[in-house]
Amino acid sequence: MRRRLLLAAAREVGMTLRPRTVLLFGSPRAGTPGMAANPTLALDLPMRILVWEDEQGRTFLTRSTGADLAARVFARHGVTVPPEGQRNTETFLAGLVRKAAA
Repeated sequence: MRRRLLLAAAREVGMTLRPRTVLLFGSPRAGTPGMAANPTLALDLPMRILVWEDEQGRTFLTRSTGADLAARVFARHGVTVPPEGQRNTETFLAGLVRKAAA
């Protein structure tokens, strides 16, 4: 639904956007304790992956890395993610993208 809203909104102002979809995902078991302790995490969780199309019609999945999420997202909310947690997040996200692209 969001994709249609973005594309329609662009059309309404006389512009175009190539197809794109933002996929939201997360785990209540993993995210709830963090958001309970740091309510502002709700601005950035659940996590997102962008599926988008380029000018040649090729489809791509773009996502943050585990290190990027730790440095850019969690750190701004006062949450420190240790290196092992960053690696675990990276492994999880890479697996998700492999499954989605299969």
